[in-house]
Amino acid sequence: MNVAGEEQETIINLSRNGNRATIWTSETTMMTKLDRMTEKNPKEWKMKKEDHFTDGTTADKIYTCPKAFISFRSMERVNHLTDEQRKAAGERMRERRAQNLI
Repeated sequence: MNVAGEEQETIINLSRNGNRATIWTSETTMMTKLDRMTEKNPKEWKMKKEDHFTDGTTADKIYTCPKAFISFRSMERVNHLTDEQRKAAGERMRERRAQNLI
């Protein structure tokens, strides 16, 4: 069972006195991102609960992480790269992928 994109959401809970954040999400893109974080840093990122629809597909997940890992920006970050810088960055990315670093 799939949930329509406009019905998928993510909720971040930060307790003032606690040191961990709780993240509930039904958004599949966010689940993928948070799953990768739990794989890369299992000491700090934890997937605490996973619920499923009756057909077995994932409905939502709950994650926790240190509260300090959650950040907010005051504006969108825009990179202004020259063509040479963009080509160099692309080459670095290809090298990292070839080495399985990403």
